[in-house]
Amino acid sequence: MEPVKYFESQQPNESVVLMIRKHWFVLVPTMVMVSILYLVGLFALFVLPFIWPSVVTGYSYNLYVLIVPSIFLITTSMLLYAYLIYYLNVGLVTTEHIVEISQERLFSRNVSQLELGKVQDVEAQQKGMAQTFLNFGFVEIETAGEMPNFILKNVSKPNEAAQKIVNLIEEYARRHGIRTDVGDVNANIVRENVEK
Repeated sequence: MEPVKYFESQQPNESVVLMIRKHWFVLVPTMVMVSILYLVGLFALFVLPFIWPSVVTGYSYNLYVLIVPSIFLITTSMLLYAYLIYYLNVGLVTTEHIVEISQERLFSRNVSQLELGKVQDVEAQQKGMAQTFLNFGFVEIETAGEMPNFILKNVSKPNEAAQKIVNLIEEYARRHGIRTDVGDVNANIVRENVEK
Protein backbone atom coordinates (compact mmCIF):
# COMPACT_ATOMS: atom_id res chain seq x y z
CA MET A 1 0.00 0.00 0.00
CA GLU A 2 1.36 3.41 -1.03
CA PRO A 3 1.75 5.98 1.79
CA VAL A 4 -0.56 9.01 1.87
CA LYS A 5 0.88 11.99 -0.01
CA TYR A 6 -0.01 15.29 1.71
CA PHE A 7 1.79 17.68 -0.67
CA GLU A 8 3.18 17.50 -4.22
CA SER A 9 6.91 17.42 -3.48
CA GLN A 10 6.65 14.84 -0.66
CA GLN A 11 9.28 12.15 -1.25
CA PRO A 12 8.38 8.43 -1.07
CA ASN A 13 10.61 7.91 2.01
CA GLU A 14 9.37 11.12 3.72
CA SER A 15 6.71 10.60 6.36
CA VAL A 16 4.56 13.11 8.20
CA VAL A 17 5.48 13.08 11.89
CA LEU A 18 3.47 16.04 13.18
CA MET A 19 0.25 17.63 11.93
CA ILE A 20 -0.39 21.08 13.42
CA ARG A 21 -3.90 22.53 13.29
CA LYS A 22 -5.29 25.81 14.52
CA HIS A 23 -7.01 25.89 17.90
CA TRP A 24 -10.82 25.60 17.93
CA PHE A 25 -11.02 29.08 19.47
CA VAL A 26 -10.52 30.64 16.01
CA LEU A 27 -14.01 29.37 15.11
CA VAL A 28 -15.71 31.16 18.04
CA PRO A 29 -16.54 34.45 16.20
CA THR A 30 -18.11 32.49 13.34
CA MET A 31 -20.02 30.26 15.76
CA VAL A 32 -21.43 33.31 17.59
CA MET A 33 -22.56 34.91 14.33
CA VAL A 34 -24.06 31.64 13.06
CA SER A 35 -25.90 31.12 16.37
CA ILE A 36 -27.42 34.60 16.15
CA LEU A 37 -28.53 34.02 12.55
CA TYR A 38 -30.05 30.64 13.46
CA LEU A 39 -31.96 32.31 16.30
CA VAL A 40 -33.24 34.96 13.87
CA GLY A 41 -34.36 32.16 11.53
CA LEU A 42 -36.10 30.27 14.35
CA PHE A 43 -37.77 33.48 15.49
CA ALA A 44 -39.02 34.13 11.94
CA LEU A 45 -40.24 30.55 11.61
CA PHE A 46 -42.00 30.00 14.93
CA VAL A 47 -42.70 33.39 16.55
CA LEU A 48 -43.17 35.91 13.74
CA PRO A 49 -46.39 34.34 12.35
CA PHE A 50 -48.06 34.73 15.78
CA ILE A 51 -46.88 38.32 16.28
CA TRP A 52 -47.58 39.41 12.71
CA PRO A 53 -50.20 37.03 11.19
CA SER A 54 -50.39 38.91 7.89
CA VAL A 55 -46.85 37.75 7.05
CA VAL A 56 -48.18 34.25 6.34
CA THR A 57 -51.13 35.34 4.18
CA GLY A 58 -51.41 36.70 0.67
CA TYR A 59 -48.40 37.90 -1.30
CA SER A 60 -46.26 38.36 1.79
CA TYR A 61 -46.42 34.59 2.34
CA ASN A 62 -44.41 34.04 -0.87
CA LEU A 63 -41.72 36.41 0.40
CA TYR A 64 -41.80 34.75 3.84
CA VAL A 65 -41.35 31.28 2.29
CA LEU A 66 -38.38 32.60 0.27
CA ILE A 67 -36.59 34.50 3.06
CA VAL A 68 -36.87 32.11 6.04
CA PRO A 69 -35.32 29.05 4.32
CA SER A 70 -32.67 31.34 2.79
CA ILE A 71 -31.60 32.41 6.30
CA PHE A 72 -30.99 28.76 7.25
CA LEU A 73 -29.31 27.95 3.92
CA ILE A 74 -26.92 30.92 4.04
CA THR A 75 -26.13 30.35 7.72
CA THR A 76 -25.40 26.65 7.19
CA SER A 77 -23.21 27.52 4.17
CA MET A 78 -21.26 30.02 6.31
CA LEU A 79 -20.71 27.38 8.98
CA LEU A 80 -19.52 24.75 6.48
CA TYR A 81 -17.25 27.26 4.74
CA ALA A 82 -15.65 28.35 8.03
CA TYR A 83 -15.06 24.72 9.06
CA LEU A 84 -13.63 23.81 5.66
CA ILE A 85 -11.13 26.70 5.76
CA TYR A 86 -10.24 25.75 9.36
CA TYR A 87 -9.73 22.08 8.42
CA LEU A 88 -7.68 22.74 5.27
CA ASN A 89 -5.24 25.11 7.02
CA VAL A 90 -2.57 22.82 8.39
CA GLY A 91 1.10 22.73 9.22
CA LEU A 92 2.95 19.48 8.53
CA VAL A 93 6.31 18.49 9.94
CA THR A 94 7.86 15.60 8.08
CA THR A 95 11.15 13.80 8.49
CA GLU A 96 12.66 16.26 5.95
CA HIS A 97 10.51 19.41 5.75
CA ILE A 98 8.16 21.80 7.48
CA VAL A 99 5.17 22.47 5.23
CA GLU A 100 2.50 25.11 5.73
CA ILE A 101 -0.69 24.59 3.74
CA SER A 102 -2.66 27.82 3.85
CA GLN A 103 -6.22 27.79 2.49
CA GLU A 104 -7.13 31.48 2.41
CA ARG A 105 -10.37 31.12 0.46
CA LEU A 106 -12.22 28.23 -1.12
CA PHE A 107 -10.21 28.34 -4.36
CA SER A 108 -7.03 29.99 -3.07
CA ARG A 109 -4.40 27.69 -1.61
CA ASN A 110 -0.77 28.36 -0.81
CA VAL A 111 1.77 25.64 0.06
CA SER A 112 5.11 26.74 1.56
CA GLN A 113 7.84 24.35 2.56
CA LEU A 114 11.13 24.59 4.35
CA GLU A 115 13.86 22.00 4.66
CA LEU A 116 14.58 21.13 8.31
CA GLY A 117 18.28 21.82 7.73
CA LYS A 118 17.52 25.51 7.02
CA VAL A 119 15.83 26.19 10.36
CA GLN A 120 17.80 28.47 12.69
CA ASP A 121 15.38 29.03 15.54
CA VAL A 122 12.03 27.74 16.78
CA GLU A 123 10.04 29.89 19.17
CA ALA A 124 6.64 29.41 20.81
CA GLN A 125 4.64 32.47 21.89
CA GLN A 126 1.45 32.89 23.87
CA LYS A 127 0.05 36.38 24.32
CA GLY A 128 -2.97 37.40 26.33
CA MET A 129 -5.31 35.69 28.72
CA ALA A 130 -7.25 33.64 26.15
CA GLN A 131 -4.11 32.11 24.64
CA THR A 132 -2.63 31.37 28.05
CA PHE A 133 -5.73 29.73 29.56
CA LEU A 134 -6.77 27.85 26.40
CA ASN A 135 -3.17 26.88 25.57
CA PHE A 136 -2.78 28.16 22.03
CA GLY A 137 -0.49 30.64 20.36
CA PHE A 138 2.15 31.09 17.67
CA VAL A 139 5.07 28.95 16.57
CA GLU A 140 7.66 31.02 14.72
CA ILE A 141 10.26 29.14 12.71
CA GLU A 142 13.21 31.35 11.81
CA THR A 143 14.96 30.44 8.59
CA ALA A 144 18.50 30.89 7.32
CA GLY A 145 19.36 33.67 4.88
CA GLU A 146 16.80 35.70 2.97
CA MET A 147 13.96 33.19 3.29
CA PRO A 148 10.89 34.50 5.12
CA ASN A 149 10.12 33.04 8.55
CA PHE A 150 7.34 30.50 8.96
CA ILE A 151 4.71 31.65 11.44
CA LEU A 152 2.09 29.10 12.38
CA LYS A 153 -0.71 31.12 13.99
CA ASN A 154 -3.26 30.07 16.62
CA VAL A 155 -1.67 26.65 17.09
CA SER A 156 -2.90 24.31 19.83
CA LYS A 157 -0.21 23.59 22.46
CA PRO A 158 2.49 25.75 20.82
CA ASN A 159 5.23 24.84 23.33
CA GLU A 160 4.79 21.12 22.69
CA ALA A 161 4.70 21.67 18.91
CA ALA A 162 7.88 23.76 19.02
CA GLN A 163 9.69 21.15 21.15
CA LYS A 164 8.68 18.36 18.74
CA ILE A 165 9.99 20.43 15.82
CA VAL A 166 13.32 20.94 17.63
CA ASN A 167 13.53 17.17 18.27
CA LEU A 168 12.87 16.44 14.59
CA ILE A 169 15.57 18.93 13.58
CA GLU A 170 18.04 17.08 15.83
CA GLU A 171 17.07 13.75 14.25
CA TYR A 172 17.42 15.30 10.78
CA ALA A 173 20.89 16.61 11.69
CA ARG A 174 22.00 13.15 12.92
CA ARG A 175 20.76 11.46 9.74
CA HIS A 176 22.52 13.96 7.48
CA GLY A 177 25.74 14.26 9.51
CA ILE A 178 25.17 17.83 10.67
CA ARG A 179 26.06 19.04 14.19
CA THR A 180 23.34 20.90 16.12
CA ASP A 181 23.31 22.71 19.41
CA VAL A 182 19.73 22.79 20.68
CA GLY A 183 18.98 23.48 24.34
CA ASP A 184 15.33 24.38 24.79
CA VAL A 185 12.54 25.43 22.45
CA ASN A 186 13.76 29.01 22.18
CA ALA A 187 17.39 28.08 21.54
CA ASN A 188 19.08 28.89 18.28
CA ILE A 189 19.86 25.89 16.15
CA VAL A 190 23.45 26.13 14.95
CA ARG A 191 24.57 23.81 12.23
CA GLU A 192 28.08 23.09 11.00
CA ASN A 193 29.12 20.64 8.34
CA VAL A 194 31.01 17.74 9.87
CA GLU A 195 34.35 16.91 8.29
CA LYS A 196 34.37 13.38 6.95
